[in-house]
Amino acid sequence: MKIISAILTILIFISMVSFADEIDTSILNGTNIAYEDITLKNITDDILSGNWKLDVSDIISSMLSLLFSAIKANYKFICMAFVVALVSSLLLNLKTSQSSEVYEGGFYATYLVFAMLCVNSIKITFDYADYIVSQLNVFVATVIPIVLSFTAASGAFASSAALNPLIIGISQFITFAVINWLLPILNVLIVLIIVNNLSYQADLTGVINILLKSVKWIIGLMLITFVGIMTIQSMVTPALDSVAGRATKYAIANFIPVVGGIISDSVSVVAGYSSALKGAVGGAGICIGVLMCVKPLAEIGAISILFNVCSALTRTVSDRRYGDLLSGFGQVVSTLLVLVIMIMLMFVISVTIAVTVGGYSGGSL
Repeated sequence: MKIISAILTILIFISMVSFADEIDTSILNGTNIAYEDITLKNITDDILSGNWKLDVSDIISSMLSLLFSAIKANYKFICMAFVVALVSSLLLNLKTSQSSEVYEGGFYATYLVFAMLCVNSIKITFDYADYIVSQLNVFVATVIPIVLSFTAASGAFASSAALNPLIIGISQFITFAVINWLLPILNVLIVLIIVNNLSYQADLTGVINILLKSVKWIIGLMLITFVGIMTIQSMVTPALDSVAGRATKYAIANFIPVVGGIISDSVSVVAGYSSALKGAVGGAGICIGVLMCVKPLAEIGAISILFNVCSALTRTVSDRRYGDLLSGFGQVVSTLLVLVIMIMLMFVISVTIAVTVGGYSGGSL
C-alpha cells in the first residue's frame, strides 16, 4: 500500500508540474496587452470630432467574454483538483485498513504538491497586480501633466500648480505602499494558510483573519484619504483661479493700449479651446487606463472564481483541509482583486478631478 501511495503521488506531482508550467507561459504571455488601434491621439481626435461613441452593451459583453476566456484557460485547474481529491479519498480508505501513518504520509505528499500548484496560480495574479500598479503609476505621471497644462492654459493656474505635484506624489506613495507593504503581507498570508491547513493541530486562523482585515482596512483608508485630499484641494483652488483670471483679463484690457480689448477676447477664446482639449485628452487617458486593467482584472477574477468553486467541490469528496486551503487562497486572490480595482479607481478619480477642476466658464478668464 505504501508503494502504491508513493507511485500515485509521483504521478500527480509530474502532471501538476507540467500543468503549472503551461499555465505560467500561457497566461503571462498575455500580460502586456497591445491595443494597436487605440492610442491617446486617436481617442482624443474622435472625442473632439464627435465620432467617439461609448456602447455599454459592447463593453459588458467584451468583459464577460474576457472573463469566460480566462476561466476556460484555467479550467484544467479544477480537473487537477478533483484528481487530488480522489487520491485523498483513496488514502482516507487506506486509513481504516492500515495505520494512520500511511494516510498522513500520503496526505502530506499530495497536499504539498497541490499547494505548489495553487501557489503557482496565485503567483500569476501577483504578477498581474504588480504590472497594473506599476503601469498605472507611469501612466499617471504621463497623462496628468498634459491635462494640467491645458488646465493652466484655460486660466486655472493655481489648480494646475497645486494638483500636479499632489497627484503625482500621492500616486508614487500609493505605488510604494502597495508593492512594498500590501503585496508582501498577502505573500505572508499564503504561507500562513498553507501551514494552517497542513495539520489539524495548527490553528493560525486568528492571525490570518487579522492580516486579511488589516489589508482591507488599509485599502479602504487609502481610498478615502485620497478622495478626501483631492476633493478638498479641488474646492479650494478654483476661488484663486477665478480671482487671478478676472485680474488678468482686466489688466490686459486696460493696460495695453489700443489692442488690449482684442487681446483680452483672444485670451478667452484660447482658454475655451484649451478647456475642450483638456476634456478630450483626459477622457482618452481614462479610456486607455481602464483598457490596460481589463484583461488583468478578468484573469485575477477568473482565478478567484476557480479557487472558490474548487473549494466548494473538493469539500464534498476529500479531506476538508484541501477545501480550507482553496478557500483561504480564494480570499487572498479576492483581496488582490479589490486592491487592483482600488488602484484603477484612484487613477480614474485623479484624471477626472484634473479635468473638471478650473473648468472654463466664460468669465474666469
